Amino acid sequence: ALYLGNNQLIIAGIGGNPSHGEAFVVNLNNMMNYTQLKLGRFFQNGSIYTIGYNGTTLMFGGDNYIGGNLHTCLVADNGGSLHNLSYKLGSDNSLGQIWSVTWYNGYWLIGGNTFIYLSNGEGVLLPMLVKEFSNGSTVNLSPSLPSYFTPVGGGFIDSIYDLSPSSTGVGIAGANAFNATFAVYNGTFQNFSVKGYDEGSFVSSAFSPQGWIAVGELYESDHFSPYVVLFHNGTSNNVTIPYHVGFVTSVIYINGTYILSLKVPFTSSSSLKYGTVILYGKSLQELKVLYKNGNQVIEDMSVSGNYITAVGYTNDTTVEGLILKIHI
Repeated sequence: ALYLGNNQLIIAGIGGNPSHGEAFVVNLNNMMNYTQLKLGRFFQNGSIYTIGYNGTTLMFGGDNYIGGNLHTCLVADNGGSLHNLSYKLGSDNSLGQIWSVTWYNGYWLIGGNTFIYLSNGEGVLLPMLVKEFSNGSTVNLSPSLPSYFTPVGGGFIDSIYDLSPSSTGVGIAGANAFNATFAVYNGTFQNFSVKGYDEGSFVSSAFSPQGWIAVGELYESDHFSPYVVLFHNGTSNNVTIPYHVGFVTSVIYINGTYILSLKVPFTSSSSLKYGTVILYGKSLQELKVLYKNGNQVIEDMSVSGNYITAVGYTNDTTVEGLILKIHI
């Protein structure tokens, strides 16, 4: 989800039959008042995972199926004029997915993964990071990523899941087969040593006065655990939160408050299913429950004027899209 101002929120995902990527502009004062953007033809049999905005252009990233293969898909909306920019990613990045797009310091950053066939017919999934300047020229930053994003001796299931802009640079959150991965880019890469990271993945990050916070999931022997790491003055410290099973799907820091959305199991009719918990607090060490619902799953949060908007889906008798307005 992306807030445009004037109580307008853009949401995106997958829908339709046959399925395709969809995006809508929603009026937060009246959520039944929305406009569908005509993007489905670009994201056929695929999905839209991310939206970026630079004040004039909306950038949508995701994937589509062409000839039985999953391809990266990048589409720009310039005041209603749609342009397929997927070719700008280069032939090496044709197969794969775009998980995150952001505008920072006069250029776009596009992150995700790329699938490459090896000579033996097998394939590997590698992290993708492409920089596009306002004049349309592009630079493939993937080879310049810190070495721990693609570790020697394996790890060929790698991806970048989130790009979070801040005053100090763009947080790059992801994972490989061995570890969660994190770095910051501000024209050059600021390395955050992989040493000490646990086996897991980072899917969201935010900058705060305490340092960078990266969140996601930790791979245990028989379950997933919420994973929160604080990077401060060259150190990385795992943060313990009040839940021990599930995932952290998103993190925000705003006006001195930390907000984390979690996907955790709930008991329902003697069975387990995933629901949502939203935690908040002035300190990562003192988080309290702000919202809790066993019939909803929150996948992402964004700052929307005086609100936090949380988007996801309901998982009761039917699955439907969900938008929550949260007052802090």
